[in-house]
Amino acid sequence: MEERRRRERRQLSAGTGSKLKLHLIEIGADGAPARCPGQTPPLARDAIEGTVNLYDAVGFERPWVGYLADWDGELVGACTFKAPPRDGVVEIALQTFAGFEGRGVAQEMTRQLVQRAWDVDPGLSLVAHTLPRRNPAGSILSKLGFARLGEVRLPDQSAVWQWRLRPGAEQVGARA
Repeated sequence: MEERRRRERRQLSAGTGSKLKLHLIEIGADGAPARCPGQTPPLARDAIEGTVNLYDAVGFERPWVGYLADWDGELVGACTFKAPPRDGVVEIALQTFAGFEGRGVAQEMTRQLVQRAWDVDPGLSLVAHTLPRRNPAGSILSKLGFARLGEVRLPDQSAVWQWRLRPGAEQVGARA
């Protein structure tokens, strides 16, 4: 069992290599996943509820929606576009579920969101926010070509670091 986990960790952390079998499952306007690989864990149910609340606030417009991350039939995270693009910018957010951190899940979810956005409009910039200190989320964004712009305040007055990936930026781990 431990050897299997080590092999899975190597496979997932191989710089978003093609061996990673992470699939994004759209969360529908009604909160129903397009398909469900099995049991829906509590963290996934929470993510679905939050996504439906987001749809209530900003609307449901494909592909600018929320997704569950399926890895070999197990839900391992959730990610979303926080709203459709505005002024050439789209914001992303994501969460790796407990027990799956440090395995490349967040990096692959981010990479897939970037790819979806640029498939629709290669001129889009993507933004993300992290806590205002060094952390794994910032490291992932940096590895994928996002630049830290500095500290900003969100509407709730919390301070965060803002990150931006500009069109044409070279993405580490991007697939040919």
